[in-house]
Amino acid sequence: PSDDTDYLKEGRRHFESEDGGFLVDDLTPGTYGLTILAKGYTGKTLPAIFKRDVVVEQPKVSGYHLEAGEVLSVGTISLEKAITLRGKVISGIDGEAVAGVKITTGPYWETSSDASGSFELNDISIDTHILHVVHPEYAPVRETVTPEDLALNKPLVIEMDFGASVEGVVRD
Repeated sequence: PSDDTDYLKEGRRHFESEDGGFLVDDLTPGTYGLTILAKGYTGKTLPAIFKRDVVVEQPKVSGYHLEAGEVLSVGTISLEKAITLRGKVISGIDGEAVAGVKITTGPYWETSSDASGSFELNDISIDTHILHVVHPEYAPVRETVTPEDLALNKPLVIEMDFGASVEGVVRD
């Protein structure tokens, strides 16, 4: 997420406490997902279903099912430190900055390039990322960024070329 307002999207709740504790006590019975996001740390979605004190691995189920009156304790959740990936998007034709480019990777990270073509992806993990770079006037770009690239802490330069078109007529 790029700023605090990203945490407050529909269906999400924002918690702050010095000790990292959280409690959601006004849920109706149902199935809920649990994703933890914190500035300066990578996000984490818990991969298991927790029922009372038993952990049941169910990779195809994407949530926690709570019955009326049930209390779910997820214990301590550890998050890893994150970094900021900075870069610039330029036209591969003339080297000029490209504004309004959408850059995404993974489930949590999305940003757009500004008027100077610059962008920042905040709080990303130190892993391999495939950046999806999209602008309506250019061909989409997929750029792989490795942990070694991230360790260099140098701005990434992404070149975009104009897209091509296919024209024709279909007849029966």
